[in-house]
Amino acid sequence: MVADLGALSAKWHRKVLFTELGYRSADRAAWKQWELKDGDRANPQLQADAYTAFFEAVWPQPWVAGVYWWRAHSYRYIDRQGNGFEIEKKPAEEVVKSHYRSR
Repeated sequence: MVADLGALSAKWHRKVLFTELGYRSADRAAWKQWELKDGDRANPQLQADAYTAFFEAVWPQPWVAGVYWWRAHSYRYIDRQGNGFEIEKKPAEEVVKSHYRSR
């Protein structure tokens, strides 16, 4: 998929902007998220791993224009126990912070 996006970017001479990207903090967070239920087991480490995978595989590509994160609140939302998309106070928050600091 990364190569496909790179080829598309080159073909149209345009960078790719991800208009919605996010992962739930649940088992199977990076696979068929539309099938996850609110009651599914929380897995904040898997959420962090999914963000890490994005930052390692996609973020460094020269054709990336940016990303809009799904469920980044403008206020300090805290739900450490849930399996939602929020990253605040979960391991994924540090993943995102560290990659923005290094860019």
